[in-house]
Amino acid sequence: MEITGTQLIAAPRADVWKALNDPDTLKRCLPGCESVEQDGPDAFKIIITAAVGPLRPRFNGSLRLTEAVPPASCVMVFEGQGGALGFGKGSASVELKDADGGTELSYAAQAQVGGKLAQVGARLIDSVAKKISDDFFKAFRKQFAPEAEKPAPPALSKAPAPSEASAPSEASAPSAPPEAPPVASQTRTAPVVVPSAPVAGPPASPLTGTAPPEATARVPAWWLLVAFALGAAATVAGVVAGG
Repeated sequence: MEITGTQLIAAPRADVWKALNDPDTLKRCLPGCESVEQDGPDAFKIIITAAVGPLRPRFNGSLRLTEAVPPASCVMVFEGQGGALGFGKGSASVELKDADGGTELSYAAQAQVGGKLAQVGARLIDSVAKKISDDFFKAFRKQFAPEAEKPAPPALSKAPAPSEASAPSEASAPSAPPEAPPVASQTRTAPVVVPSAPVAGPPASPLTGTAPPEATARVPAWWLLVAFALGAAATVAGVVAGG
């Protein structure tokens, strides 16, 4: 099985590299991704599932980074186990280039499957892998869309309704002279602790480069290619198990 493609991302190359190395961004964009855990300096574990009707085949994968030239390219090797349904292994590479309108991202992954998965035609596996990669990049591009086009943040700030009622009075408080008694200011500090602005902040940080360098360097997310391969294998595994 071979998965190749080129995508144009409307963002600077450095920002694309950081986003691809942020696990939270990738888990939001990649269907079926459950977790990514570091398993050594250049080794990682991932878990991915694929829903096929009532079935949810689960694959445990591991990968090892062999080459990395930030923010230009990366090469790695991987393998994944799906229990009795089979396994997958191979290698992948990604290259980022400056382009008009943003960054050109080229990727290529070669994978082999065994067990029951080997009984399924390569055409089916390739088509499923292509759909997974298309879905990923569609969601990934939205991470760089203008704020007006991004989906609204989770409505977590609507839970504390009582505090919202007092929020307007707090907004007008700064216009009053600072002669208010200290007792009154203490009684109104509680509602101010739960504004909605900080909730929307963290998701944008990987894309703007504000995340700590160690956080982005710690998780090389070229495993998205592994997920394409394992996701295709898991989906096809569900078909095999159901048939």
